[in-house]
Amino acid sequence: MRTLFFHQARRLTWHVAGWGGVVMLVSVLVATTYPMVVKQAAQLMQLIRGLPPQLTAFIGDPSQFTDPHGYLALRLHSFLPFAMGLYAIVAGSALVAADEEKGFLDLLLAYPVPRLALFFARVAALLIAMSAIALLGWVGLLMALPASGMEVEPLALLAPFVSLVGVMACLSALALLLTNLLPSRRASASLAGAVLVASFFLSALSRLDERLLPFARALPLHHFDSNAQGAGLNLTNVALLWGSTAIMLALAAWRFQTRDIRVAGEGVLLRRRKTS
Repeated sequence: MRTLFFHQARRLTWHVAGWGGVVMLVSVLVATTYPMVVKQAAQLMQLIRGLPPQLTAFIGDPSQFTDPHGYLALRLHSFLPFAMGLYAIVAGSALVAADEEKGFLDLLLAYPVPRLALFFARVAALLIAMSAIALLGWVGLLMALPASGMEVEPLALLAPFVSLVGVMACLSALALLLTNLLPSRRASASLAGAVLVASFFLSALSRLDERLLPFARALPLHHFDSNAQGAGLNLTNVALLWGSTAIMLALAAWRFQTRDIRVAGEGVLLRRRKTS
């Protein structure tokens, strides 16, 4: 299992370098613009308050702009879960199905490699890669902290990134489960992406209409904790995200263990051919 883990970890190295580098750069840029935003806070609040409620639901409370935690929640953590959720879905759907549809997986499993060992080695490598990407985002904030003028504890800035890993893990587990239920990776990633988009809109619109709250609570982005008030992590949300992840991973592992492996050329939805 160790060999399988390190092999997958090497394959994900460029994911960490690319996505982690982008998240770090964005974190630095957002943090270093904090003094400028504070100076223009009055004008920005006036501008945002003039927008329709449907738009301000996605932006957040403009009165939080002057608070470091609220500023980061609005400028960085408002879109980061959605962006990294897309990565998690792509990576989760590719974890097994990419090699399977290329015809590599059936050749690999022809060797005495236990399916569950392969499955959990790849899952562990992906979880560590996603944690590393989130950690690089936190490092970016720490690098920009002296220039930003924010008076916050470094560990307090870590809380949203810990919550981000939970969201990414949940979405990647969903995509992985779907690849073991649906006939193609494309269909699985599309359905998981639809769940992400629905979660994004429902989480925002539920601030305007409380009738949408039950639907928003059933989806992962609602449980992301941006730590806008600086109160730390909501452990209930953390438990819900990781509990859902564990359930979906267990179902995906069971399905992967019991189903037939597709061979090359079966990576698309099957269509009936018309007979002449």
